[in-house]
Amino acid sequence: MLIFAILTIGLGGLQLRNTIYGPFVIKATKNSLVGVSTNEETRLKNIDTDHDGLSDYDELNQYETSPYLPDTDSDEINDKMEIEKGTDPLCAEGDVCSLADAMPITPSSTIASPLINESLTPSNVLGITEKLSVQDTSQSKVELEELISNPAQLRTVLLSTGKIDAATLGKIDDVTLQKMAEKLFLNPGSVVSP
Repeated sequence: MLIFAILTIGLGGLQLRNTIYGPFVIKATKNSLVGVSTNEETRLKNIDTDHDGLSDYDELNQYETSPYLPDTDSDEINDKMEIEKGTDPLCAEGDVCSLADAMPITPSSTIASPLINESLTPSNVLGITEKLSVQDTSQSKVELEELISNPAQLRTVLLSTGKIDAATLGKIDDVTLQKMAEKLFLNPGSVVSP
């Protein structure tokens, strides 16, 4: 019972205190919080802590430099002068700070695929472009069907083109090789995978 009495007196005292001080408490509303952040932005736009000619707001939000150091990269040129010159205020003069600075783009540095000019058609892969002509398409079709039906001959032709090596070709069994060749010649635009 004694504990209950102590709690009642303590909570009653807190309630009395809150009733007395309640009218003087400043309550933050949603709108007043927006004003606080706007006031902070306005304050940052109007001060220049490091005296380099850039406002603290610009240094923090636009240039990402230090508002406390007049020369963020310590190359003895202040941040504003570097920005006016068009150099990076975060990179000391003479240093390479980004990949774009490290590798300038020149026409000779473009990387091109060695296969870019090579047309990979079924007949080109098999090296039989000279054999095929427009006049004898039925004869060439018969030759292709014979070639596809004979895996040993198909392997010989593929190896003679130099486009595939024996080790890679040896990993493909005869049935898969024949199916790939059939897909390649019956549907020339399709993608063939082993």
